[in-house]
Amino acid sequence: MLNAARLALENARYRVSRLPGRSKLYQIERATERLTVAIRTSSDRWIGFSHDDPAAEGGWRTLGRPDVDAIVIAAVDDPANPEKIVTYPPVPRIEMLARFNAHFQARVAAGQNMSDTRNFVALDQVTTAMVSGTGSGIIEELQPLGEMPIPSVFRLRLLRGDTAASEIGSPSGSPPTPPASADDEPGRSTLLEAKQRLADELHLPLSALELTLTVRV
Repeated sequence: MLNAARLALENARYRVSRLPGRSKLYQIERATERLTVAIRTSSDRWIGFSHDDPAAEGGWRTLGRPDVDAIVIAAVDDPANPEKIVTYPPVPRIEMLARFNAHFQARVAAGQNMSDTRNFVALDQVTTAMVSGTGSGIIEELQPLGEMPIPSVFRLRLLRGDTAASEIGSPSGSPPTPPASADDEPGRSTLLEAKQRLADELHLPLSALELTLTVRV
């Protein structure tokens, strides 16, 4: 999905270069425009950011970084039957920060357990639950920057009823397991998250990969 986002940006005449470090930060340039952007990918049409950095604006890692200008999102068109990866134009960080702040406050007001610092907001408008609906609709007013068809042999076989659909009506309004859009967290990623990131990079379905863990003591 990262490659799809990069290709869409380049086709929109942006020059794209990755910045040093572990986070998915890129510099994009077009004519007189120069932006530092974070790229978020999503296989369930939710994106996530971590709220665990007291030194950053509002406590948000990545979203609280003043050197980040905008967020670029690449997501499947339909989690249940994905046919293409859709990339959306840069969303100003301040606008995204406002959405996630509102969602975070809705979680607090609902008395949710805030020990889980990961917060997820739906790209599409959610009207079936108060908490999950807060901040949702990120891409409602955006025209896609580009679309990349997914070959049928590589389409992700996601069951929306087991993932995104069930969370929309849940009290938390956030997926119980982080999608591929969560912040990079060195040392905290699960094997499933690592496998998902690798599948995204290779444009392969999750079922096509098998990871073997060897522990030597």
